[in-house]
Amino acid sequence: MPADAVPITSVRQGTQGPPDEPLLVVDGLCTHLKTPQGLARVVDQVSFSLARKRVLAVVGESGSGKSMLARSIMGLVPEPPGIRAGGRVLFGGDAPRAAAGATVSFVLWFNFLAGFCYVAAAVGLWFRQRWAVVLSALIVLTTLIVFAAFGFHVFNGGEFESRTVAAMIFRVLVWAGIAWVGLARVKGTR
Repeated sequence: MPADAVPITSVRQGTQGPPDEPLLVVDGLCTHLKTPQGLARVVDQVSFSLARKRVLAVVGESGSGKSMLARSIMGLVPEPPGIRAGGRVLFGGDAPRAAAGATVSFVLWFNFLAGFCYVAAAVGLWFRQRWAVVLSALIVLTTLIVFAAFGFHVFNGGEFESRTVAAMIFRVLVWAGIAWVGLARVKGTR
């Protein structure tokens, strides 16, 4: 080991948050895959916590489930064939979750994925492409669908933040305007 290397055990705790509060908690995580041979338990009752400024190495043979564990933690297991069978994953401790407020996971995922469509539509509209107008209209439509699902979530007693309602309304109005103007600009070039 080089003279200036620092062993992992001597890394000091970070200054953000309480020193004993973990950054990541995985508790009883289970992910199964449907296969022709039956149900494969690829991640089965995995539990650990990771403190701030610490490193965790997951080591195993090829095919032992390391990548599926990482995908399960990030929520990136395709369904089907994947089945999130149980457990929970918590990031950041109590302070960041309190600052985030009452988040609704499907709205967060929609916002993340829609961002790619926003960029594609903007580039297409810049070059006055007809497909970009269609994509803009689809953004409005899918946002309205997610907004309706969000309303159903709230109607059934789900927690929410009023800023989410405002952001969804704003997003629908902005993209409806973009689609309208884009349609006029594409028609004007013909």
